[in-house]
Amino acid sequence: ETDLADFILHHFTRIVQIGGGIDNEITPLLAAFRLESERRGIGYRHRIHAICTELIVAVARKLKGGGGEKNPGSPTGQLVAAAKEYILKHLGRDMTLGEIAWHVGKGEEHLARVFKRETGESVFDYVREMRINRAKTELLEPGLSLTKIAERCGFNSLSFFSRTFRQCAGMSPTEYRRHIG
Repeated sequence: ETDLADFILHHFTRIVQIGGGIDNEITPLLAAFRLESERRGIGYRHRIHAICTELIVAVARKLKGGGGEKNPGSPTGQLVAAAKEYILKHLGRDMTLGEIAWHVGKGEEHLARVFKRETGESVFDYVREMRINRAKTELLEPGLSLTKIAERCGFNSLSFFSRTFRQCAGMSPTEYRRHIG
């Protein structure tokens, strides 16, 4: 296709739900999109356009089964996708590795090893990253208190939430809220 509009019309003829849970190609693109829109550095609109184009292509490939992931249908790919899906559905509460492993039908050590090999991060690094991403979204709502946001995102205390947020985002939740507002 010579232009993006033609590509979209050709490959997205109907609305469908993409199977397979969390996608290892699409999720980082969404994170990059969020980062660019937050930073708003020089050329950010062009970068966002490029990310959107990559996102559209990734979704089209996933719909057509044309790749994107190394081996999404493999048993390890399915295991990681199932674990990620469970994590995202339960971000607002405490989770243990044993609970996640039980849910996906594997042992703790096996899940931890496969998850690290497939994603490059530990299960709980992923949990923390997803909780911070959810917090960033919640911070867009000015009426929500930081305590409520911390609770909704699975942090047991406001101080732990603030400390973790600062480590991951490079600023406090309050500074982040001011920055995006």
